[in-house]
Amino acid sequence: MSLGDKIKENRAKLSLTQEELGRELHVSRQTISNWEVGRSYPDIESLILLSDYFNLSLDKLLREDTKMVSSLKKRSISETIYVLLIACPNIGGLTSIIVDLAINKQLTWSQIVLSSCLFLLTFLIAFKQTKNYHLLKASFAAGIPLFLLFFSVKNNTRDLDFALLLKISVLWFLSYLLLVYLIERSKLPFWNILIVIMLVSFPLEAITRMLTHENLLGFAALLSNFFNLLITGAIVFAYQTNLDKGLLNHLLTNYRQYTQTRK
Repeated sequence: MSLGDKIKENRAKLSLTQEELGRELHVSRQTISNWEVGRSYPDIESLILLSDYFNLSLDKLLREDTKMVSSLKKRSISETIYVLLIACPNIGGLTSIIVDLAINKQLTWSQIVLSSCLFLLTFLIAFKQTKNYHLLKASFAAGIPLFLLFFSVKNNTRDLDFALLLKISVLWFLSYLLLVYLIERSKLPFWNILIVIMLVSFPLEAITRMLTHENLLGFAALLSNFFNLLITGAIVFAYQTNLDKGLLNHLLTNYRQYTQTRK
């Protein structure tokens, strides 16, 4: 018997609805439903609460459900990777401070490194801690340290046109948010999203070149547009011929289900 079946069986024995059990475990009714049908699995904390509430040992609760055991092993690996990812920017930021102070006797270029590390840490932590729409929420959360990064660059680069950099960065950040929205909130297939992004990139590049007073008909601009057209054509070809046999679209669908149902 799977874990989901055991949860459903013991819930029925106590004459509880999914919503009532959810309130007892501090999760939503949808989460209980996902557990019972095997769409998702409880975390360690929830497993302990289930064990106590149903008066069952963890061994009895998990026995025979090989998928759940495999899921716990995968989570252990992912937690280790997460810790390593968190540790890297911390080590990098601390090292930059030590080196900068040793050479310049004050914080100079290390401000840029620290701001970059803070941006990465904020994004990683927000992505891990949010319950759904991870990319979208993590991107908004990382917006504040992103501005700190811009100010750090400004303070350490006197000849930089900060206002221009800010305009261009906001422009491309909005296009990035569009991409994240299409990935997490829309129902567009994978290749269609790439086509939309490529079509958006043409006016974005044109606006960027106008802001930097670059010739729209110059060699660099024409060459860039030519390669963008080639890439767009390749994407359309891959979409029309089902080059990946639906694999990427399948992965995207699974991610959307995960990020929209996790509570």
